[in-house]
Amino acid sequence: MFSYFIHCVGILIIATRYCFAYVETSSGTGGVPCGNYMCGQDAICTTNKKCACNESGNGNIMCLSSGYYSAFILNDPLLETYDGEHANLAIPCRYGVTEIKTDLLDDANNKSGVCDLHVRAFNAKDKGKFYLHGVDVALSVSFDSGDSFNVSVRKYGTANNGTYTYNINATQGSYNVDGPFKDDRSAFAHNETGLTVVECTIDKENNIAMINITHCGIVVYYRPYDIALRRNQSYIPGLGIAIKKSHDPTFVSNNESLALIPTGLTNAVTMADLPLQVSNTVDILYRAFLSDIVQNNPYPNSWCENATLTFSNKNTTSVKNAFNGCLWMLQTPKFIRCYDSTNNGEKIMELFDTCSNIFVGDVNCTDVQNTISTSGCDHATNSINVLLFMNGTYC
Repeated sequence: MFSYFIHCVGILIIATRYCFAYVETSSGTGGVPCGNYMCGQDAICTTNKKCACNESGNGNIMCLSSGYYSAFILNDPLLETYDGEHANLAIPCRYGVTEIKTDLLDDANNKSGVCDLHVRAFNAKDKGKFYLHGVDVALSVSFDSGDSFNVSVRKYGTANNGTYTYNINATQGSYNVDGPFKDDRSAFAHNETGLTVVECTIDKENNIAMINITHCGIVVYYRPYDIALRRNQSYIPGLGIAIKKSHDPTFVSNNESLALIPTGLTNAVTMADLPLQVSNTVDILYRAFLSDIVQNNPYPNSWCENATLTFSNKNTTSVKNAFNGCLWMLQTPKFIRCYDSTNNGEKIMELFDTCSNIFVGDVNCTDVQNTISTSGCDHATNSINVLLFMNGTYC
């Protein structure tokens, strides 16, 4: 299903580079037309105008055979775990996605080492919407010969009226998903065998960037969000991770991976295993806030780190009340647009954190109401949630 390192197959054009620092653009028009959108390669358009795959994957980004685990963060952004469960990730933060170990297989499919992969992603804000802004990937390969290979790669960007910009930074010799992400320009191959370990490609016809870790059985897909077309963009933006089951993957349970761990594995973690059991979205956001992820993305938000302090070691009932009373602030686009003009969502995240401390800390509800009233956003958005908060129903 994957087109690795191919420069031209029919109309499919792939720009291939090693994973060093560079900036690339694309303005492709490929894919399968489907209602208002274009489906990904190998996808089909159903009778109800949905992009679908014959076996597995996501028709908006990538289609796969049945021999893969896959997880996605698409559009709003919406998380789809390895089990196909969904949660809204509308936060202006950097967060953990997955951490896995796989077998390194040579060209003859013989095991020749072990691969460790750690993935984090980060969002930004445009007007009243949060969107996936980029992905950080750290890879460590330990060869049976005793050699090792490490690299950390960051891909991020946006699109503007159908022109997609991909920024890539990489640090060779570093296995650190928190970077730093430098401007290294070395070719990433194992010196003894010449085995290509990782390569970055861009499918310019379908406007999607890939980090191909072929011999580890892993591909990471990324498509930027179009800040000009917004709802009218033809290509669904987001992130996809595909892991080949034949590489015997082991999922690391580190309490930060929002894609969780697939059902059927001995250490499976599903939505039903998360502590709050309020809703998929609340349970996933609570997991994200407790993870204490470094906020070193291009638009960092210090209040995302502060959320760890806000929610850690707090009474479960109080935490549930905080989400019930305050989560609307991160889910009401007109209110967000009115209240916060920043790209990193600093102001709205500060408001959410302060509001949460009404329930888990010592903040007075009237102080938050006064802050909203002073902003002029208490009447500007015509939102029922704003009304219910300001009249005291939520607090």
